[in-house]
Amino acid sequence: MWILSNIGNEGNEKVDQMASQAHSMCKKMEMNLLKRVNKLSDVRKKLADEHRTEMHQLHVAHENDLDKVEKHWKGEVVKLVDAYNNIQEKLSNQYVLTFVQKSP
Repeated sequence: MWILSNIGNEGNEKVDQMASQAHSMCKKMEMNLLKRVNKLSDVRKKLADEHRTEMHQLHVAHENDLDKVEKHWKGEVVKLVDAYNNIQEKLSNQYVLTFVQKSP
């Protein structure tokens, strides 16, 4: 305080002017930082949306792949069951023929 009182009124005005300029500069810097923070927030939201969309697309593709695999294996099971039934029918027919031919 004693330094300011030694400077006098002219010095006080100069200090007030410098303080006001410093305050204005700080406000401008604060506004610039807020703009940058808002831009970063927007970019983060955009990236999150893109990530969410990409993950959804990957999930759908994975589900489609699982459906294809499931359909394929269901088809294979049906083929195996048909083959088993055919073999069983042939064996049954062969047994009947053998039984009829060997019976007196």
